[in-house]
Amino acid sequence: MRRPAADPRSNQHDYAEVFIVLEGESTFIAGDEERPVHAGEIVVVPPNTPHRFFKRRSGSTPGRSTYT
Repeated sequence: MRRPAADPRSNQHDYAEVFIVLEGESTFIAGDEERPVHAGEIVVVPPNTPHRFFKRRSGSTPGRSTYT
């Protein structure tokens, strides 16, 4: 379910989500916060928070992550 103001590529859930960035780098957006993330970082997203990853810089190694 998306809030009307949420980015169409973002998603949200009624449960928390935990991402582990396995390799590379990416930019992560959750709610109104945007930040770079790198291999080894853990990102926790609260329930009902719109979120997404995207590759910002050309030539950078794309991020790969897993989540629960």
